[in-house]
Amino acid sequence: MRRGLISWSLDEMPKSVLLQRLGALQAAMKEHHWQACVAYTSIAQPSAVNWLTHFTPYWSEALLVVLPSGPPVLLASLTKRVHTWIHEVSWMGEILMAPKLGENALQYLTTHLPAGSSVGVIGLESLPGSVSKSLVKPHAPLTWVDASAVFAKLRVQSDESEVALVKKAERLAQEAFSSLSGVYTDSSTLASELELHARLGGAEEVIIRIAPDLSKDASFVRLEGELKLAKMYSVELSLAYKGVWIRLIENFADEVTTQDWQRLKAWWQQVVEDFDFTQASHVTPLEGQQLEFVRFERCQGTHPLEVVDLKQACTQSSTAWGVLSAELRSGLVHWPACQTVYASSSR
Repeated sequence: MRRGLISWSLDEMPKSVLLQRLGALQAAMKEHHWQACVAYTSIAQPSAVNWLTHFTPYWSEALLVVLPSGPPVLLASLTKRVHTWIHEVSWMGEILMAPKLGENALQYLTTHLPAGSSVGVIGLESLPGSVSKSLVKPHAPLTWVDASAVFAKLRVQSDESEVALVKKAERLAQEAFSSLSGVYTDSSTLASELELHARLGGAEEVIIRIAPDLSKDASFVRLEGELKLAKMYSVELSLAYKGVWIRLIENFADEVTTQDWQRLKAWWQQVVEDFDFTQASHVTPLEGQQLEFVRFERCQGTHPLEVVDLKQACTQSSTAWGVLSAELRSGLVHWPACQTVYASSSR
């Protein structure tokens, strides 16, 4: 649940950065001969519009329309009473009411573009059916193009402002874990304390999942009820700050951890420190341990984090950050890990 006022700090996100991002997209539009580019936003898919404008919706949904020049236009299925607030927390041009989002967006585009114009759609395949069935009509006088790959190339070239927000989100998560005290036997107490410290630190959204018994498996479950915690358990914290999402995992034991446990922690810290975006490297498991999986996520479209091919991500030297996850099996103990990794220039 998103809580609290999402404000706009010009120190954290200068308007000039948003103008540079918009300019990069408009240059790509010109290169691909698109007369417009459209991005969908909702509480589940906020990231493309946030990257371009700093706007993240609390509820409802909207479509951002980018034309070859000028500021973007937001077609929002929201009442006019929130338009002033949207302008206060983001940078964009006109905001138009669009209660029938797909239908109203199609009407806007056909009115403002010549017949036969090409329109790039960021996240075309992930558009909700309620929007796509009205917007992307086969007989519409427009040509629809999936702009996801083109946008992803722009998106992975992280600027200093984005990296600073990522590091702030990561610090909030680390501080929330550090604030925990005592031995927890149930998930309710642990989760409430963890979320309290994250929210007080400025987190806009917090999602907590728990693997209650690492001696059985490392399957994380949502907290839809109270979970009893075993001697060894794991907590996954996904956290958003100013529209940027990170994920962090901490493993816990109710007694002094063994030497093997400390070796696992040291191994993971070395993996994070050695991770290299400039070559197709791979994660080497600790000697004598079994590596169950390795996963890499980053923000490259409308979703906050998306799983991408690790080798592909490593060969794109422009990538400044991402979220690296792995699971190591040490005897009968499953040991999951997850942390933000940075390119050497962003560390």
